[in-house]
Amino acid sequence: MAGPSRTLSGVEPTSDSNLQRGRACVYCRRRKMKCDGRKPICGPCERANRAHECEYADSQGRSTADYLEEDISRIESRIYELEHPREAAVSAVFLYHPYKQPQRRTQMSSIMQVLDSSRPPFPGSVSNADAWWNSPEPPMNMVENLVDTFIPYASDCGFFLDIERFRRDVLLPHPIGHHSRPSPALLATVYLFGITLNDSAAVKAHEKTFLSRALSSLPASLSGIHPRKAIHALQAEILLSNYFYVSGRFLEGRYHTAASVSLAVGTVMLNPSATTLRSPDADAVEEVERMDGCWTTITLDKAWAVAMATYPNLPDSSEMLNMLWPGENTPGTSPSTVSQFLDGTEHQTALMSPKTLVAKAVILWERANSLVVSWKPDTGLSQSADFSSAFALLDARIAELRHKMAFVEQPHSPGMRRTVVVGRGLVHAAMLQLHGAFAQTSLESKEKCLISAKTILELAADPDLLGESTYICPIFATIWAAACEVAFDEIGSLRATRLAWAHDVATATESELVGLLDGALDVMRRFRTWPLLNSYILKIEQAYAAV
Repeated sequence: MAGPSRTLSGVEPTSDSNLQRGRACVYCRRRKMKCDGRKPICGPCERANRAHECEYADSQGRSTADYLEEDISRIESRIYELEHPREAAVSAVFLYHPYKQPQRRTQMSSIMQVLDSSRPPFPGSVSNADAWWNSPEPPMNMVENLVDTFIPYASDCGFFLDIERFRRDVLLPHPIGHHSRPSPALLATVYLFGITLNDSAAVKAHEKTFLSRALSSLPASLSGIHPRKAIHALQAEILLSNYFYVSGRFLEGRYHTAASVSLAVGTVMLNPSATTLRSPDADAVEEVERMDGCWTTITLDKAWAVAMATYPNLPDSSEMLNMLWPGENTPGTSPSTVSQFLDGTEHQTALMSPKTLVAKAVILWERANSLVVSWKPDTGLSQSADFSSAFALLDARIAELRHKMAFVEQPHSPGMRRTVVVGRGLVHAAMLQLHGAFAQTSLESKEKCLISAKTILELAADPDLLGESTYICPIFATIWAAACEVAFDEIGSLRATRLAWAHDVATATESELVGLLDGALDVMRRFRTWPLLNSYILKIEQAYAAV
């Protein structure tokens, strides 16, 4: 008996009647044609010269075309989501086949990866569990984005560590918590600022997540074996203080300010017996960081004590009075102490750093506040003489510092330029604080207040000084508001005088103040996305309208 015949390809021919169900090629099955099931090209398709249309379904009964059509449909849906984010956010529930095997992968898969990487963080998405904001730390590309968003505003936020070293250490290829990288609490706090400063609404949506992470990381920040845990904890506390202040959450801001003072007293140079941050192997950069950390704590504490009409957590001590100013422990400088500055006996230096300007201005601002608060009109002659002597001495120190502002080092970055703006504003805020209580009875005090208020408004109204910034040290908001109050009082007085004399034309002083107020408001409105600034802007606009 003759054996079965074979084709030249060696594949045994079969008839459609012998094929199992579903074994015919897709083309023949769809057109209900007889198919011999030969692979890779069946006989009918080969004879009809349509080899490119002959394909077989996989074990799930799906062909390559089915997969391509599905991918195209997904891509079209994804593009629509990106073009209509609000609609997508309402109804976004992303499903998947729980038993689908990834045996077929097309070129469309790589396209979908690109599209999915830009997926906004829709609430309720089943992928949220694996999203970057729920990981212990964001992926490195997101880390780099957040840190680079934060760096231009680092000095405004109270960041005192060496920024180049910090960035280098953040991007080291080690897991979070590794001793070579910044501490988890500091990283979480910097990421928090990177998120709040970010232009992307999708990124900003995770602010609460990272705030919670920063706060939960703080209690353990001083435990463990991280070599720089103390100074990193101090930096995290200072950043969080400024975060809460600019968010208008003053109680929490004061809490973290007090925590930073406690850390500074226990671990930095405010306590001569403390050696926690004084590693024998510390290099010059780390020593500068230690000094800057100390001064950042002092200025934060004293400035916000004045702004909130309370007492600083850190009283003036002999250790603080004998401290050197930031940057004055480097070769080539003539060191001077706080005590020498207040006594008027400090060494004359060619230039003053922006950080030193801020530190000196805050010291004077807080001293002026303490002195004025202590004044009682019914005091005896002896106390009155003591007050007058202290008042004259402080007035002279403020005037001297105002003169020396012309000798501040040229800022090398927009951040340092804003630091100079804040420092100059603080000097004039000290003058307002000292003379404000006597402006109604002393013509000299009134003139000094008016000059300082005008200068602060000029600083706020100059867009070149603040650049294209969308964030500024929050204490500047309180300085600006104080200057506006002085301007409102003067405008009201001038208009009342005009009304009494039936004059319709504004005086030059009134026109100047109105122009400065308008210009300052125009610039400061740029910062109204921050709750503290927005609150001041609303109050100032209301008061301005009532003048």
